[in-house]
Amino acid sequence: MTTSRSNFALAFVAGGLLLAGCSSTLPQSDKTFTGPLSAEREARMRENRLVLSDAEDKELDAIDRERLALALDLKVFGKASDDPRPVAGFGFASQSHGSYVIYRDGSGNLFSDTGTETSFESMVKRLEGVFPAGPEAKHIIGTHPRGTMMVLDTGNPEKHIVLRPQTSTFNQVHVYDIATIADLPYVAMATEGGQLELWDMNSGDRIEVRELADVQPRRILDGSSLDRIVFGTNEGEVREWNKVGDSTTLYRHVGPVLDLQYVAARDILVSSAKDGTLIIYDRAAQAVLDEIEFETVAYRVHVSPNGTHVIAIPSLGIPYVINLETMEGFELSANSGADIVDGQFIGDGNLFIARQGADRLYIWDVRHGAAIAEIQPQLGGGLLDFAVSEENGLLMVATTGNTVEYWDLKSGSYISTPIKSEKEIAGISVSDDGKRALVALNNGQMVDWQIDRDISGAYVLNDDNLSG
Repeated sequence: MTTSRSNFALAFVAGGLLLAGCSSTLPQSDKTFTGPLSAEREARMRENRLVLSDAEDKELDAIDRERLALALDLKVFGKASDDPRPVAGFGFASQSHGSYVIYRDGSGNLFSDTGTETSFESMVKRLEGVFPAGPEAKHIIGTHPRGTMMVLDTGNPEKHIVLRPQTSTFNQVHVYDIATIADLPYVAMATEGGQLELWDMNSGDRIEVRELADVQPRRILDGSSLDRIVFGTNEGEVREWNKVGDSTTLYRHVGPVLDLQYVAARDILVSSAKDGTLIIYDRAAQAVLDEIEFETVAYRVHVSPNGTHVIAIPSLGIPYVINLETMEGFELSANSGADIVDGQFIGDGNLFIARQGADRLYIWDVRHGAAIAEIQPQLGGGLLDFAVSEENGLLMVATTGNTVEYWDLKSGSYISTPIKSEKEIAGISVSDDGKRALVALNNGQMVDWQIDRDISGAYVLNDDNLSG
């Protein structure tokens, strides 16, 4: 493990008066005069910018770049790579204001808020994704459905642990799902062969495995308690596995369970299935409250933070809202229902945002289903990724044109484009407090800045600040 420090530096192009028309024997003939730029001289230069020399123009550009970088508190982490480095996942670490990136080859970096970089070598050969897990989300799990997985402890980066070590590339056990256990450093896995497995993220040990002879676990309720693990099966059942190892069927779909969510405020389970059904189940009453049928596969369920609404996303269908207080349902307004992905509730749960295809985002008011905004990149290009800063009332859109755009969450209006990059952007993330943004670049570097909706200039990330 190596530790290095990467500082962000901005180069000034110093300008001054270049003497012209003089003999080359004069010592001043090949020199420029440098020194601090006074406020008066800067004002005169800006007033007469159209007639400035190239050196003076570059001097003003350098000043503007430095001031914008300071306003953004811009930081660039990591070293640039000539070859693209596919990212498995990145984000802000819960233990500090630092951040992390993990690559698909299993290597990665942790960056502290002071700029210290901790690199770790690959202990696994391939990863497909990552997610935070465990109490206070202090662990980061790198996952692969048919490979060895890993766990990183953000509080102690030297604890880099392997999960599910496999010594053969043949006959590997498929993992259908992985989910956290509430208040414990454990994860549960639904694995091929009708098995539920429990793994300890601190030790890397498999602490328990249960084989279910008649069903195949497929989807596990994230955040289940250790003594009541709820899971959906390939056979369409939703079951509860208790601490003595018994498995009880709560209710059933006809097709395989694709998603399973819990509404804690109401003690309600909501599940969707491949047969196109959505079922709402009251755990206390042990009764199905409602069953809704869609014409296509019901593949995703979203629950509002305040527990008042559920949104089902059918395949090739328009999102459907269920009001859990009245049990009434209706479709959200949209031009079409194709490819609705990456949905999330905003704020207290009255607004919902999702991406449609590769070119637009919708923001809906779920109380009446109206779309309050339909967003497309202002400067062209497609939608690559988005993140929300509720602290600043901002929607942040990363585009395939390698820009980051600010949009107002309430009005859906475009504000500015604070970041432009000469390198390809891989995605964007926002800290839990909504104060800092993080962009991953395909060259392996990370760009971190302070979110400020009043920033009107565009900072260009180029070789000057991405070469370190």
